[in-house]
Amino acid sequence: MRTNQKSTTGVDVSKSIVLVVDDNPANLEIIANYLQDQGLEAAIAGNGEIALKRVKHLQPDLILLDVLMPGIDGFETCRKLKADEDTRDIPVIFMTSLTDSEYRTQGFRVGGVDYIAKPIHYEEMYARVKTHLEIRQYRERLEEKVLQRTEELHRRTRDLESANQQLKRHRHTFMTVLDSIDAAVYVSDLKTYEILFMNRYLKDLMGADHTGQTCWRVFHDAEAPCDVCINHQLHDARGAAADVISREQKDLKTNRWFMKSDRAIEWIDGRQVHIHVAMDITKVKELEKERLQTEILLAQSQKMEAIGTLAGGIAHDFNNILSPIMGYVEMIIFDMGEDNPYRDRLHKVLTASNRARDLVMQILNFSRQSDHDPRPFRVQTILKEVLKLMKATLPATIEIRQDIDEYCSAVVADPGKVHQIAMNLVTNAYHAMEDNGGTLSVVLEERTLNTMDVAVLPIDEGAYVCMSVSDTGMGMEKTTMDRIFDPYFTTKETGKGTGLGLAVVNNIVNHCGGAVSVDSTPGKGSRFSVFLPAKKQATEKELRWDGREIKGGSEFLLIVDDEPEVAEVHKQILESLGYGVTARTDSMDTLALFREDPDRYDLLITDLTMPRMTGDKLTREITRIRPDMPVIICTGFSEKIDAEKIKAFGARDLVMKPFVKKEFAQTIRRVLDEA
Repeated sequence: MRTNQKSTTGVDVSKSIVLVVDDNPANLEIIANYLQDQGLEAAIAGNGEIALKRVKHLQPDLILLDVLMPGIDGFETCRKLKADEDTRDIPVIFMTSLTDSEYRTQGFRVGGVDYIAKPIHYEEMYARVKTHLEIRQYRERLEEKVLQRTEELHRRTRDLESANQQLKRHRHTFMTVLDSIDAAVYVSDLKTYEILFMNRYLKDLMGADHTGQTCWRVFHDAEAPCDVCINHQLHDARGAAADVISREQKDLKTNRWFMKSDRAIEWIDGRQVHIHVAMDITKVKELEKERLQTEILLAQSQKMEAIGTLAGGIAHDFNNILSPIMGYVEMIIFDMGEDNPYRDRLHKVLTASNRARDLVMQILNFSRQSDHDPRPFRVQTILKEVLKLMKATLPATIEIRQDIDEYCSAVVADPGKVHQIAMNLVTNAYHAMEDNGGTLSVVLEERTLNTMDVAVLPIDEGAYVCMSVSDTGMGMEKTTMDRIFDPYFTTKETGKGTGLGLAVVNNIVNHCGGAVSVDSTPGKGSRFSVFLPAKKQATEKELRWDGREIKGGSEFLLIVDDEPEVAEVHKQILESLGYGVTARTDSMDTLALFREDPDRYDLLITDLTMPRMTGDKLTREITRIRPDMPVIICTGFSEKIDAEKIKAFGARDLVMKPFVKKEFAQTIRRVLDEA
């Protein structure tokens, strides 16, 4: 009866080939038939030699081998099978009637896997055969799986080696890129703050490789994590690890600006890290600063152009209005006695008029549309005049102290501008002490500046005339000091000032090649020092105008101005100085009058801006008729004219209206004497 060959383990041994080796033919037949009845394929061999030959081409799954056989016994046959690489894995079960344990031991020694005792119990035999067939199948399957796993392992190993090589190439490329960019890159551990990587740019910037050290010690010289590190840690703990934190920061060690970006990621080994990238944006910041400065300068230029246009529009008419006022007041004062009670009041009218004129001149000067007439002169004379004027107007609560060196060298500048500087500084000092009083100190001295001095001043070493004006007033904070030279910046109440004073002072001093320094302490007062280059070799001839008396003459003068009041006051002033004067208000009439008798007149004084024929055209026509005729141009304002341009069309000098009698008389006398 045939049994089911499939075991409960799922291994099917049917169709397995069993080679039965026995020298007894009856045994062979019985055993073979039984095995075939069980579903196995059975082959037979009568002795060991035949068995060895049949095994070569049959390749059985198991061998049942009798021990005692003629020729080659079972043990020798097994030994030969196990010695052959092609057959050594075939399981061998010995069949013997010998029960001695020595035989059994020898059988196991030569490679047998089991024994079946004779006489054979066939069910036991089949059970042993089946078990060893299953064991072989298990072993073969295991070997196959081991082989598959080994091949898979080899394949994975090759893939890993290939990936590792590729990773190395990528790492090399990545490192090359990081080391090539002009930006600092480093990676730090989020928890320990340890620097895990630095690129070459950062190493060169730091002067060393700080990998392995903590970032807060390397970059901040700190003994504990800095606020930036802690904020990053808190930020990432809230689940914002994918966010990029970017900021601009100035490095105090290198004095350079960096754009820093930080991002938290998962590192290769599972560590949370920060990737830090810092790009040097110093040049960008400098360009940005230059752009802003350019925009500010452009806006300032446009503002100054607008101011200049406005000032130019009103200056001519305004100065023409002031000219007769100042002229008549001066003549009245001149004719008055010293004890006249109205003399002081008229002086105040003249002072107010001068202040009005100076305000227009400040605007024109700041908008760079007023003339500069630099010449050698001594500052001490002008400074004394300013202090004399201020003493009459300052309240008794303010004490004036002066220390003026009479032997200071001359300077080369416009005397009117230096007068303006002194007036501005003294007036500012007065306003600083207006409420509580104090001491106003004025010092004039000659100083030689050395290397240390000019380190804080934008001027060269050498000799300078230094004018210092100090007060004991409220003083200034640094934020105020940083802006005092800005146009229209003022700390005064509305109506107390225009905000142009110090800006004008700075502009004038810079134009002269000098500098202004400021020292101030809140609650203790301020000191302004003006440094003007000294001219040590100035001759008396160069300085002869300084402090000259008003001189007149007997020459005959021709005056033309389209404003009748101006023409009349000029006529009266000049006649009071002894000159003969013919005044006209129409330039065409003046030209016709001159043509009638060109030699009658010694000097022509003409306004510049007139209807029908302007002063420059009139000058050309007059000098065409008489080339040696001296001409003085007067104007309230014109952006198209200056002292150099007037000479191009034949005039000798330029006088800005309104003017005081002394200045007008000196200019006329000088032109006549030179002619």
